[in-house]
Amino acid sequence: AAAGEAAAASGCSDEEIVAILGHELGHWRLRHTMLQLAVAEAHLLVFFAAFGAMTRAPGMYRSFGFASETPVMVGLLVFGCVASPVEHLVAFAQNCLTRHFEYQADGFAAAQGLGSLLQQGLRKISRDNKSNPDPDPWYSAYHHTHPSLLERLRALSPADKPKRREPVEAEGAVCGGWALHLATPGVCAARRPAAGRRRPWPHQLHGTTSRETQTTVSQAGLETQAT
Repeated sequence: AAAGEAAAASGCSDEEIVAILGHELGHWRLRHTMLQLAVAEAHLLVFFAAFGAMTRAPGMYRSFGFASETPVMVGLLVFGCVASPVEHLVAFAQNCLTRHFEYQADGFAAAQGLGSLLQQGLRKISRDNKSNPDPDPWYSAYHHTHPSLLERLRALSPADKPKRREPVEAEGAVCGGWALHLATPGVCAARRPAAGRRRPWPHQLHGTTSRETQTTVSQAGLETQAT
């Protein structure tokens, strides 16, 4: 019975599968496959062009003691030694591009209203595969083509996205401090200042209305002139 319950709890629901398909459709809609194919073909073109140029360089063979002969295998071995560190950098750049595409596809699914279902599906996939949800960021950036689970969940979570800072007011009184846009719903209605209205100064955002501040500043100016 316990094994049957565990099997039923594993896997994704139909709605979560639809959200994952929304992620895959994001790759198609944003032409990620075509872009990756173009990058891979350009990489191969440069790779074989460099190999051909090196095998046709007599100076390279002379430096290894082959004055009259130019064996292709020697050129291949030398080119492999030269290209190996460069290929590590190319692989890292390709991983960065692929991870960027994954974030874009997640954003496409979230724009279709599937963000929360996609998060649930990603959690279940990570749990069923017993994958590391939070690996070392540098190791993951170099070795993994997909962001980690926690990185994708943070990107999908609206609470973790930076919001525009706006001065907020409620019931004619200024709310204390600068609040994030829609960070505290129901307390202060975050909105832009009305047309023709000057944005309040920071010293006006600590429980003091504009009229009280102007009166205080005027009194201070009169006292200064009197002295």
